[in-house]
Amino acid sequence: MIKSTAIAIFAILTTNAAMAAGFDGTWAQNPAHCTAAYPETRVQIAGSDIKFVESSCKLANATGLRDMPQAKLFDLQCSGEDTTWSERMLVGTHGESGLVIYSRGHASTYSRC
Repeated sequence: MIKSTAIAIFAILTTNAAMAAGFDGTWAQNPAHCTAAYPETRVQIAGSDIKFVESSCKLANATGLRDMPQAKLFDLQCSGEDTTWSERMLVGTHGESGLVIYSRGHASTYSRC
């Protein structure tokens, strides 16, 4: 019983990381922010982690969207600036080297660094 529970938990965790893997990399709205000391618009995605300039989140519960294989809806647990919160975020690729993030009623586009 414990072994099957552990296998199920591992499968869930690795599935969420794999679902985000297509978005892995460093992205920025402004190419100068790719290497800037204070990268205002830089976003880094690695597995189930997404990091912004002053906050970071865990991507969980990746949900595919009908007829949109290039996008996933995630539940996030975030922290930054001495606070924690949860939210939902839609992440998708745009063309060969673009990323779109839709969160809190606002869409932002990024280019791969």
